[in-house]
Amino acid sequence: PSDYVPPTAIHTSFSNDPSKVYVMWHTTIQTPTPTVIYGTSSSTLNYTATGTSASVILSAGFENNVTLTGLSPATKYHFECGSSNGMSQTWEFTTAPATQTDFTIAVYGDMGVTESINTVNYINDLAYSKKEINWVYHVGDIGYGDDYSADLYDVMWNMWFEYLQSTMGTVQYMVCPG
Repeated sequence: PSDYVPPTAIHTSFSNDPSKVYVMWHTTIQTPTPTVIYGTSSSTLNYTATGTSASVILSAGFENNVTLTGLSPATKYHFECGSSNGMSQTWEFTTAPATQTDFTIAVYGDMGVTESINTVNYINDLAYSKKEINWVYHVGDIGYGDDYSADLYDVMWNMWFEYLQSTMGTVQYMVCPG
């Protein structure tokens, strides 16, 4: 459609249930029902889940959230997100294993938008190019959106997410308060 606005800031995260994964993304306009299509092959996205959309500051856009359920452990899934207006490109994630197993994570924190390009490049390279990490654990201070006036807060926040899109569309990105 002519009013299609592609999703940005696409990211996934674990839940406390290994058979669930959260998929989130940003749109500049409110779209029809937020939808994720997914499957274990990028050519066969045969499952569908829908979710919700909300905005904190209308001029900054909408955050879309969909919970995928009934997922198999330690399985790679491919997905696209969006709405009846259009879908994103295909991204992927791997679910948590059912039993305790070794894994590699990237842990870092205290990262803003304007002076973190080296960190962004390094994390994106680890997650996307080399596939050396299973997930990212960010220990707070994300994007420094609150360093800006209220009308720029969401703009800075979404810019930060877009910088890390290639990581967040490939591995789960978990955050703790910092």
